[in-house]
Amino acid sequence: MTVDLGIDVDAIKGFLDPAEGARLNALAAEVGRLGPCLEIGSYCGKSTVYLGEACRRVGSILYALDHHRGSEEHQPGWEYHDQRLVDPESGRFDTLPHFRRTVAEAGLEHVVVALVGEAPAIARHWRTPLALVFVINAGFGFIFRGLTTFLPLHLATNLRFDVAGLEPVVIGGSFATFALIFGVAGQWAGGELGE
Repeated sequence: MTVDLGIDVDAIKGFLDPAEGARLNALAAEVGRLGPCLEIGSYCGKSTVYLGEACRRVGSILYALDHHRGSEEHQPGWEYHDQRLVDPESGRFDTLPHFRRTVAEAGLEHVVVALVGEAPAIARHWRTPLALVFVINAGFGFIFRGLTTFLPLHLATNLRFDVAGLEPVVIGGSFATFALIFGVAGQWAGGELGE
């Protein structure tokens, strides 16, 4: 299944497989009719484009939440660090300019609302009902650290705040968790098969 996104998605920095992106697009189009969608962990906007295009088609909106400072694996000395994503003035990792460029080039500025900050702080004050919550970084670390050593700590730290803090406003309720579990299982399988 291919999706016309109006942009060369392969040119966008990110880790989302095109087949996964197409499925994500279809899911957002299906549930986006019920209300806004939320993406937690936008990086440079690859998954944002898939979600945003679906929201555009069904007349919905996508909130894209990220602190844009990268995860642990994006920092200097780690495997996925990209020096081109470091702000030359501050010397800090910063994906926000790349994210904004991606959203603009995809023609989604009227659909995607960027929320820049830490998820726990924003979740404490969130009241807007959501049709879909897509948490991109909850499964990272699963590949980098392994199932038994890192995943439980990572999920306890990130998932508790990112998803449980929003549970009262998620229209689909546990549907978000169900989708997340299958995403994590897919990442695990991909990591196992890749080794």
